Order: sequence, then structure tokens, then C-alpha cells
Amino acid sequence: MNSRTRLFNAIKGEPIDRVPVKMWGIHPWQEPPHESYRPLFELAWESDPMPGWGPKGMPLALNAHPDISVHQESRPSKHAGHVEDVAIIEAPGKRFESVSLRSTDNRPGMISQHFISTPEQMQAFLDLPFKPFQPDVEDFFIQKERLGDKGLLMAMLPADPIYQLQILLGSEALALWSMDHRDLVRQFIASYGERWHEYAAYLLEQDLGPLFGYVGPELGIPPLMSLRDFEEFVWEVEKPVLDRIHAAGCYAWVHCHGRMRLVIERFADMGVDCLNPIEPPPMGDITLPEAKELVGDRMTLEGNVEIGDFADLEPEAFREVCIAAMEAGKPGGRFIFCQSADPSHWPELPPRVLENYRVFLEVGREYGRY
Repeated sequence: MNSRTRLFNAIKGEPIDRVPVKMWGIHPWQEPPHESYRPLFELAWESDPMPGWGPKGMPLALNAHPDISVHQESRPSKHAGHVEDVAIIEAPGKRFESVSLRSTDNRPGMISQHFISTPEQMQAFLDLPFKPFQPDVEDFFIQKERLGDKGLLMAMLPADPIYQLQILLGSEALALWSMDHRDLVRQFIASYGERWHEYAAYLLEQDLGPLFGYVGPELGIPPLMSLRDFEEFVWEVEKPVLDRIHAAGCYAWVHCHGRMRLVIERFADMGVDCLNPIEPPPMGDITLPEAKELVGDRMTLEGNVEIGDFADLEPEAFREVCIAAMEAGKPGGRFIFCQSADPSHWPELPPRVLENYRVFLEVGREYGRY
């Protein structure tokens, strides 16, 4: 069985020869971010690749109006060892800035100012002129042919409405505004949700598929947001999009970190075909066997190896973690063996991480067969 069929059957809940082994965020033809990553990217051909495709020039909030420009400037920072990267949105009479502190010696950075901090700014953003984004999608079919049966290409939607709102506000303000300025949150979710739905419809009209994916619901679940927020700002907005994808004979992959126990059945109800990454405790709050018992006959689960373990554990201990995840996910099918995040956390790839990726692949081949 080739990788494309193996992945697609796993997502559909159909028979497979072995559990697919996916190296999330590592695509065979992608240029590595640093030379130390090159051996890791070469390993991707030994996995079951499921790269995501998106068009170049994706505009913020799917707004391609010609009167709106987005650009970036850099300037000195008062914080030693950092520079400020300023993202600027400009329209006639309006300007929004997001400021990120970037370390000059590869240390972690942070966002010191978000685009929107007041209700007045949000209203101004909502009042921007709008033109739908309808990109050329020829590259999708070029990449799909390039991948062939060696993997499954996924057409990526931009991040969902709640995630887009977090980009503008930041996490703390998102939580506070859901109580203090809920009317504005509703306006943004409704406005962007409509754009998001129509963009999905455009891609379907261009015959992309059969697999679509997106990220973002993790910003709409506890502890940052409430279950009421999840129902209103995630479930009600996203289910119509998934319904439309299914009506076209296609399938949906969704990424959501965090505590899934309270919401995992709602993702299945929503129509998610494959949910990633189902993190084990203590990062998550549900074990893989528990998750499979709740939704394993309705939704494929992808995960269950923490990205941090690739760096923290010696290969012998990491192998045991991988075997345990495989033995928990394999029974009954509908499981894709995968790490919980891409390996972009390290400016240079530590040798242990590369060694543990080899262990990851070995366990997948050795223990994944049916």
C-alpha cells in the first residue's frame, strides 16, 4: 500500500496495511530552515508525508482590498539584545501596528503590542473596505502531482475565526473581551466566519481536495475560553464549513492543542474526520485509549508523541514512549502516528532530536503493521 492510500484510508476509517507515520511540518522538498535540519528533511521520504498547501500572499483576515497594505519595518529596541519588528496595516485614514521583540542571538522573542487594544480600534478594523481573496491555485495541482502516491497533499484553509481574532488581540485580551466586549467579538467572528466559509467554497469550486485542513480551535477551548465560547465561536461557525467540505465529497483535518476531554466529542459531532494532536497528559487531559473509546469509531486521531520528548529523552526512553503511543492508538484503526508539533523550536537541530526522529520512524515501521 502506498503512502497516499494509507493516509487517506486511515482518515476515512478504511483498512490499511499499517499505521501511517507522519512527520508533521517536515516536507520532503521543503528547504530546511538551517543546514542542521537537512538530514531530518531527508528522513521525511521514509515517512507518510501529509504536507499542507496554501497560496502565497495570504492577506490578513482574507481581505485583498487594494486600498489596504500590510508591510513590516524593523527598528531599534530599548531592550538590550533585541530589535523591534513592526507589522503595519494601513488603509486610508487608518493604521494598525503589531510589535514583536526579536532576539539578535536566537533566544525566544515576544509580541509586545498587538494590532488592536481598544474597542474603537476593533470597530475601525471591522469597517475596513473588503475584497475577497481568490488566489491562483495552479501550484496546488503542481505539488499534488509532484508528491504523487508518496503522500497526501492537504489544502490548508487559513486559521479559523477565533484564531484570527487572537492574532489581532492577543490571548489575554481575547479572554477578557469575550466577557467585556462580547458584541464586538461576535461581530468579528460573524464577519470573518462568512469570509472563511466563502474562501473554502472558492477552493472547492477550483477542485482542490480531497483533504482540507485548518488550525485554530485551541484558542476557543478551556482554560482560555469557556465551553459556551466554544459552542458559539467554534462549533456554530465551523460546522457549516465542514458540512460544505463533506458535501463536495472531501474530508477535514483539524489541529487543536490542549485539554480535549470536554470537547473531543463535539469535534466528532462537528464532522472533523481527523483530529490532531491528542496530547498525552500532562500537556493534555485525556489518554489516547480514553479518546479512542469516546470517538474512535467516528473520527481518526493523529498524534500522540510530545515534541518536547524528542529533545528531553534519551533514545532508549523515547523508544518506549513511542511504543506505548503506537500500542494505544493502533487497535481498531483510525490512528495516525505523529508528533504533537513541528520541530521549528530549535534554531539549530540538536543531534538527539534527529536521533529520536529515526527512533520514531523505526517504531512506526516495526510496531504499526496490522
